[in-house]
Amino acid sequence: MPCTKHFLNLEWEHHHWRKRVTLAEKLPTQETNMWGRAVNGEFVHCVKHDICDLCGETREDVNCLCDCEVGERCPIRLEWMNATRQLTA
Repeated sequence: MPCTKHFLNLEWEHHHWRKRVTLAEKLPTQETNMWGRAVNGEFVHCVKHDICDLCGETREDVNCLCDCEVGERCPIRLEWMNATRQLTA
């Protein structure tokens, strides 16, 4: 279904954008604590795209970095993880 609207000889696009994760991974990181010592940890890296629900067109991708605790609760990431589990099962 095209997302192009027509009215009085004018034409414009009206998409219904929705964010979707296309890649998610946990990456190791090394931070410094307040005493200057190296502390190993992890963070979640996701690549998100805006995808139109009607025509499937995509626009810019956004790289997202967050703590593992926040990443485990992210609804967009959880939706992607459930979809990939269903495809591999």
